[in-house]
Amino acid sequence: MVGAELARELLKLEPQLSFFALPIVGHGEPYQQLNIPLIGPHWDLPSQGITYGPDFDVWREIRAGAIQLYLGKIWALFWFRRRADLVIGVGDFLSSVISGLLVKKPYIYVWTMASHFDNIAKHYLKKYAVMIFCRFPQWEHLPEFPVEWVGNPLLDMIETTGETFGLDKNFKTIGVLPGSRVPAYNNLPILIETLAVIAKQQPVNIVFAISPKIDREKFISLAKAQPHFSDRIVFTDKFGDVLNVSDLVLGLSASGNEQAAGLGKPLVTFWGGGHISRSEEFVKWHTKFFMKGSTAVVPPDAKLAAEKVLSLLSDPAKMQEMSDIGIKTNGGKGALSTIAKRIITWLKQN
Repeated sequence: MVGAELARELLKLEPQLSFFALPIVGHGEPYQQLNIPLIGPHWDLPSQGITYGPDFDVWREIRAGAIQLYLGKIWALFWFRRRADLVIGVGDFLSSVISGLLVKKPYIYVWTMASHFDNIAKHYLKKYAVMIFCRFPQWEHLPEFPVEWVGNPLLDMIETTGETFGLDKNFKTIGVLPGSRVPAYNNLPILIETLAVIAKQQPVNIVFAISPKIDREKFISLAKAQPHFSDRIVFTDKFGDVLNVSDLVLGLSASGNEQAAGLGKPLVTFWGGGHISRSEEFVKWHTKFFMKGSTAVVPPDAKLAAEKVLSLLSDPAKMQEMSDIGIKTNGGKGALSTIAKRIITWLKQN
């Protein structure tokens, strides 16, 4: 998504630019919507790109065509690399290794992940990287790399329409981000129960932001089947508008939580749901590394989660502190535009 939006920004500045894209994970739909050609095969594997933890099964990946998929991507890079003047990598450092090994052209890296570089990545970054846009401000000055921090590109992915959902302005609003994977369904019982405990003690508005990656009808049906379900809950796919109207977010997302924090929304989260992306270890790591004080982590228990939400809603000073941390850590909107301008300047000078 970030890569496609960056391409959109670049085309606004220089419409004659030509792109081709190689999505390492997924089908590359955002590029297709921009009519950017995709090279190599592209389909989803069971791991969805998460190749660590106890849930990763290499044989299941192979049966799903992992070998054919990645050999096809390698062949495509060999075939198209002569046509490339510049490579732009987005995400973790894997793209820098792939580019260095197979393309060997000037490389710009939009570093949106928290992972540190391994030695192979460092080698290729030192050899080919002309610009690196890092995820956090404290990584801006790394003497061995051309690193710059201009903010979090994920904030530029948030679209709003001005929708307010007809909410009661006398009540605080809790935005709920259930996530975009299997845990979105699995965590529904505890989410609905948590919200019911909150509503019994304090009237609130509740708005769920449903990811387009999950089945909307199935999700709402499962929610309504919960014993603590309330008809006052609003369901929508207008993610940006949910964040805009929320005073606090109950978030079980990853990038969605980061975007909420970047807009200054205090968060409460918990682990669980049957996927490595919601394991206790990963959630605590992600919260500590990415969220940096903007998020409170509690065990997957409705009573404890509700107590934390209610505690924050009654403590404006703490909520403001969490909001300030989230905004400061993410740098506000405009990162993609700045990165695009830097890239155009480099292209004109080279």
